[in-house]
Amino acid sequence: MRYDKVDKAYRFLIEKEQLEDSFTLEELAEATGWASSSCKSYPTKRWHQYLERNGDEYTPTGIRTLSLDEFRTVHSQKLQHIKDNSSLGRLIQKSKEFALLATSTYNNPFTAYKTHGFIVHMVIAWTALFHAIFERDKKDYFYRDKNGEVKIIDDEEKASELSACCKSYWGDKKPPERVNLDFLIGLRNKIEYRSLPELDPAVSGHCQSCLSNFEELLVNEFGNTYTLTGNLAIALQLTRTSQDAQVSALKQLQTENYSLVRKYMQDFQNNLEDDLLSNQKYRLSVFLIPKLGNHARSAGMAIEFVNMDDLSEEELENYQ
Repeated sequence: MRYDKVDKAYRFLIEKEQLEDSFTLEELAEATGWASSSCKSYPTKRWHQYLERNGDEYTPTGIRTLSLDEFRTVHSQKLQHIKDNSSLGRLIQKSKEFALLATSTYNNPFTAYKTHGFIVHMVIAWTALFHAIFERDKKDYFYRDKNGEVKIIDDEEKASELSACCKSYWGDKKPPERVNLDFLIGLRNKIEYRSLPELDPAVSGHCQSCLSNFEELLVNEFGNTYTLTGNLAIALQLTRTSQDAQVSALKQLQTENYSLVRKYMQDFQNNLEDDLLSNQKYRLSVFLIPKLGNHARSAGMAIEFVNMDDLSEEELENYQ
């Protein structure tokens, strides 16, 4: 049979993962009937995203998320075009695509409603990321009826929305990442049917933190290979025009047309502790300081973020 040895490998890997056990290439060859030379390439070039290596031993991590057909598809991919076609892989790819789409929308100089577009796409990105985490961990994230059957809405299985995902992931904890999402979800509900483009400067810091928090969770949960950094860059800004536009926008924010949204923002932030309000994971707030002296001649990054936690007391005092 065409997939005889592949199916043996699948059952072998499933058993090892269930037992939380590692294996050697010799054990893989014995279990499948493959030649030793084949066993050297498959773990590193075809299944690498589902294995952790420690010396000469490999430990399966995530093979159980694949059906037999999905494993066959993964195994059959050309070595130079490996793609994760599992439900987990598709959820991760979806989350990344919508995060990049949100960023593209926000950075587009021709987009008038930056905040609107960013929040809509980031809600999808965060939701897909949480679903991927729950999928990997075998944690149910679907709504069910009294009989335990998944609810069907418009011919689709009803999965947890972002607010429910946050509660499922963080429980009763309220880290700044979650508060940032709570703020943006509530803001989305307020602006969904309103035309308020002048809102953008007032919440740009929240949007930046939302994106940074997303990438941090993505990498922490699934590894550095999923980072967004290679696809992103700091958006170029026309400083003088930007400052004038911000002043105009902030004046507009004080008008009657914005009263409901302004009240929501004020009430939300008035209920936050000072430490949380100033946390960069809730809202990014920075000064851009030109590099002078020797730093100006270096060939390093044009823009760098300083981690306040890495500063000495004297350096922190100078910044303050």
